[in-house]
Amino acid sequence: MQTESHDILIILVFSTLSMFSLATFFVYTVYSYQKRIIKKQKELFAAVIQAQESEKERIAKDLHDQVGPLLSNIKFNISLFDEPDKLIQFKKDNNKLIDIAIDNIRTASYDLLPKVLYDFGLVDALEDSCELLSRGSKIEVIFSCENQLRTELKLTKQIELTIYRIVIEILNNAIKYSKASLIRVQVALLNNYCEIIVKDNGIGFNKDLILADRNTGMGIKNIFSRIDILNGTCNLQTNQSGTTYHIKFKTINLV
Repeated sequence: MQTESHDILIILVFSTLSMFSLATFFVYTVYSYQKRIIKKQKELFAAVIQAQESEKERIAKDLHDQVGPLLSNIKFNISLFDEPDKLIQFKKDNNKLIDIAIDNIRTASYDLLPKVLYDFGLVDALEDSCELLSRGSKIEVIFSCENQLRTELKLTKQIELTIYRIVIEILNNAIKYSKASLIRVQVALLNNYCEIIVKDNGIGFNKDLILADRNTGMGIKNIFSRIDILNGTCNLQTNQSGTTYHIKFKTINLV
């Protein structure tokens, strides 16, 4: 009788210890998972902040390097003008410089706050930006999408702005580094998925080397960080014949 009681007691003790160990393991697993989630969120937040600072720095540099010299040339032309017979050429030269300055300022303002996005939506904002970039650079930027996409793609303005920043970052990188003559931007909507393809015919780059280096490739890393925020995917293919970003994300969870 005492032996049976002793056995039962041992079984109860082992059962209790097993349940305690299992509960401890479960709590530890949940705690570890939450720590990983918090760490990932912090990394994403830091990447977004870095992207914002990089954009501000780039825009400030563009204004300083592009608009500043144009305005200085206009001022210099005005200081030299003292012959009435040169009025026509003077007006022609300065009007050209002013038009270039206006385009540069408009491009910078679109990067800071794309008003057309808030007024008309993502598709119109991307199309408008592609036209501006074509006029402001030697690269032809062609935008295409199905007409119904303008009304069918319904996202919050914050999500639209995030997507807009992704595409603009890709375009700016291509214009600065790819040596391409043509960039195509295509937006499509299939069921609950939105696909964005940005393709250039430039020289490509070593994506593995850039992504592995902490001191380079912030633009590309910012692109992937923003795509992670959307829970989307990005298939990046690059070689000596050009670079293609194939971005895909589910729209049903982003409204």
